[in-house]
Amino acid sequence: MTKLEIKALRQAWELCTNNGEALLKLEGVILTTWNVEDVMGQIDNMDSKFSTLNEEDARCILDSVESNFDASMGICWDTIESAIVDYFQHTKMGE
Repeated sequence: MTKLEIKALRQAWELCTNNGEALLKLEGVILTTWNVEDVMGQIDNMDSKFSTLNEEDARCILDSVESNFDASMGICWDTIESAIVDYFQHTKMGE
């Protein structure tokens, strides 16, 4: 990563933490953020069986999305929903 890219990411992070912008464009860099509220909102839009998931679960789901990130597919609502379903099947269905 170049010094310019590092600087842009630092600026993006500061702006993101200061005003919560979901999409930032800085010095030729685009940074999209996903957070727990996004995951919880998607859960609310899904079948009621997923309503047992909480914020701690949402953090685990975000970790899974990050761990399984594929740049050719990106992250979108479908990605988040798929991660919710996978998480639910692997954790909640086994209880």
